[in-house]
Amino acid sequence: MTTLELQKALKARGFDPGDIDGAMGRNTIAAIRAFQAANGLDVDGVAGPDTLAKLAASAVQTAPDPIHSLSMPWFIEAQRAIGVKEDTGPGSNPLITGWARRLRIDYAKDEIAWCGLFVAHCIGLTLPGEVLTSNPLGARTWTRFGVPCPVPQPGAVMTF
Repeated sequence: MTTLELQKALKARGFDPGDIDGAMGRNTIAAIRAFQAANGLDVDGVAGPDTLAKLAASAVQTAPDPIHSLSMPWFIEAQRAIGVKEDTGPGSNPLITGWARRLRIDYAKDEIAWCGLFVAHCIGLTLPGEVLTSNPLGARTWTRFGVPCPVPQPGAVMTF
């Protein structure tokens, strides 16, 4: 099930995800949480297998493809940003500086490395209850985020 299909299913059941735009944003997460609460599910804002089953989604698989799974909304947001580049001229890409502005991160120009900002954007947009690192622009501060995994896997934050 895509985010767009999820938004349509939530809307059809009376849970307002905001604009039906295919973006896993705060309104969609709030609608998922409301749906979960109304249906006796764990309220985590993630459209995992139990939530999708309650939505009677026929596309639910027993072993979902993790790269396209709605249980990893930050990863889906990262995929949507493939191809984003800094402005090579004197200005900055307004999309990148907009990420910082929405997260209230002091970041003026995309000539400064923005890999940490990118992770902050993906996590901050799709998991609004998640506390970001103390210095989200510092790529290495993300090593203390989440739980360690011994083997790299889809959705993991990797620093090098």
